[in-house]
Amino acid sequence: GIWCPAVRWLHNVVLNYLQSEECEEAIKEDRNLIILEALHIFCAEAADLPRAFLLAAVCHDAIAAATKKIDDKTYGLVTCQQCVKPWQELLRKLRVCLLVSLRLYGIPLGSFPITLANVDKGDIFSVYQWIAHDEVSLSHKSRELVGLESMCRTSSLAFSPSLKEGDDRWTMLQISCTERHSVKNFVPADADAPGPLLLFLKQYNDSRRLASHRALVLAQCWGREPDSLHLLDDALTSLRSIDNMAILSATLQEIWNTNLRPIYRGLLFGFHEVHEVAEETISPLCEDLEWFQHLNKISMGLINLLRSTVDAAEDESTESSTNIELKPGVWPPLQQDHIIDNLVARACKLDDASLEVHRGVICALQLSNDLSMLPLCIPSFEELFERNSFVQHISVPIPPNEYQIAFIDTALQLKASHVGETSVNRSILEDVVSLGRSWGMDKSMVLTQFLLVMYELGKDETVEDLANRSSRLIEVETFLQKGIPIVCVRLHAAIITLKKARCRGILAMLDADTCEWVKEQAVLTEDRSEDAQRIHFKDENGRLLSLLNTHALILRIKRMSSVNRIDAYALSVMCETLLKAADKTDILIA
Repeated sequence: GIWCPAVRWLHNVVLNYLQSEECEEAIKEDRNLIILEALHIFCAEAADLPRAFLLAAVCHDAIAAATKKIDDKTYGLVTCQQCVKPWQELLRKLRVCLLVSLRLYGIPLGSFPITLANVDKGDIFSVYQWIAHDEVSLSHKSRELVGLESMCRTSSLAFSPSLKEGDDRWTMLQISCTERHSVKNFVPADADAPGPLLLFLKQYNDSRRLASHRALVLAQCWGREPDSLHLLDDALTSLRSIDNMAILSATLQEIWNTNLRPIYRGLLFGFHEVHEVAEETISPLCEDLEWFQHLNKISMGLINLLRSTVDAAEDESTESSTNIELKPGVWPPLQQDHIIDNLVARACKLDDASLEVHRGVICALQLSNDLSMLPLCIPSFEELFERNSFVQHISVPIPPNEYQIAFIDTALQLKASHVGETSVNRSILEDVVSLGRSWGMDKSMVLTQFLLVMYELGKDETVEDLANRSSRLIEVETFLQKGIPIVCVRLHAAIITLKKARCRGILAMLDADTCEWVKEQAVLTEDRSEDAQRIHFKDENGRLLSLLNTHALILRIKRMSSVNRIDAYALSVMCETLLKAADKTDILIA
C-alpha cells in the first residue's frame, strides 16, 4: 500500500514527474506515456526475475496511487488506467518468464538468461524448445505427448498468463511453476492443479516443430548419457510423427552429424579424427556387443528415415501450422523458430546412393568385428562418415565384387555357427539380406548361401523347415553346384568307414562307377582347402552324420535337378543302399 516506504518514495517521484514540463509535453504530443520509464526498461532487462517482478509490482502500486485523480487534472487527456497499463503488461510478461524459468529450472536453455527483453528479440530463445523440454520432463513417449498436445488444444483450462485472465488464476500458475502431474494425467482436471507449459503457451502448439525439438533434446540428453540408448530410440519415434519432409530431414541430419556420425568415423579411422565424442567414453561402450548392435539398429533406422526424405519437394513450406485463434495481446507472440529454421537452411540435398552405402557399412559392422575386409568392399571407403558424406555421390560395384561376396559368406558362416538345434526362420537373415541389398546381392542369393553353409555344418534338421518354406527363393544352379559336393563328401566318408571295417558285403552292393565318381568329387572338394575345412561329415561326438539327413538332401537336389538328374538318381540309389545296410550294422547311423 501507500504506506510502504518504497511505494511512498516512488509515489512522490511519480507526482513530481506528473507536474514536470516533460510530462506536459508528452501529454500534448500524445506520446505513449510510460511513467518511471527507466525502471520499466530495467525490469524488462533484469535477469533476476523474482526481484524484477517485485520492483515492477511496487512501481505499479506507486503509479496507481499517484494517478488516481489524474483524469480531472488533465481533463481526461491522461487516465489512471493509461498510466498503469504499461506496468500491468510488464508484470504479466514477467509472470510468463517466471513460470518458464521456474518450471524449467536446472535445464540449460542457452547462453543468455531468460529476460523479457531477450524473449522479445525473437532470435535468442525458441519457445518451441521450452515446451519440448517440458514435454520430455513429463514423458519420452511420442504417443503420450501427441495426446497431450491434442488435449491442450481443446482444454477449457488453457489460458495465457500474459492476459488479464491470468490475474485471477494465479494459484494454478504458482503450482505449475514447480509441480507436475503424473504421467497419465498431464492435463489438469481442475484449476487448482498444475498444468504443462503448453497449456499456457497455446499459440506454440505445433506438433511437427515440437516433435523435432523433442528429438533434439533427447539426442542432447543421450550425448550426456551415451549408455542410455533408449533416449535415441525415443528421439527417432518422435521424428516418425513429422509429416514435413524439410523439417524431418534437417533434424535427422543434425542428429546424425552431431551424435552418430563421429562415433563411426572414430571407430573406423581413429578417434583422433573426430572431436565431437570422447574416446575414453565411447570405446568401452562399442566393445559391449549388445550396446553396439543396438546403436547400429538406431543408425540404420535414422538412415532409412533420411532416405524417405530424399525425393521430397524442396519448396515444401515449414511455416507453423497451429491454426489456433489467439486473443490480442498474447505474449510471447508467435515468433519464428530460429533453431529449426536455421537447421532447415543449413540442410543439404542428400545423395540416395551414398545413404545406402553408409547403411550397408553399418550392416557390415553389425555382422562382423573384423573390419579388415571393408576397405576392399567399398572403393571410396576413406570418404565415409565425413560431415558431408551423405551429399557426395558414393557407390559400390554392382554386381558385388569378390570381397563383398567373401564378407557376406563369412558373416553367414558366423551366423550359422551360432544357430542351435531349434529350427530357424528368415528373420535370422534380415541383417545379412539388408547388407546384400546394399551391395547388389538379392535375397535369394543370400538365402541359398546360408542354406548351403548350414548343410556344410551338418545342421540339416535345423534348416529343413526354412528350406521347405523358402524353396521358391533358392537359386537352383548355385544350390546344385555346391550341394552335390557336400553329399559326395558325406557318402565318401561312409564308404571309407565301411572299407576300414572290412564290410565287403555292403560295399559289393554299391555301384562301382557311382562309388568312383563320388570319390572323384570328394577328392576335388578336399583339394580346395577352404571347402575341405568347411564341409563336416561327422557330428560333435565324432560319429558320421545321419544318412537319413543326407538322403533328404539328395532328394531335394533330385527335385531341383533337370540337367544332372542322372547324377542325383545315382546318389539317391547309393544312399538308399547304405541306409538298408545301416539297419544291419552299427558302423553307419541311419
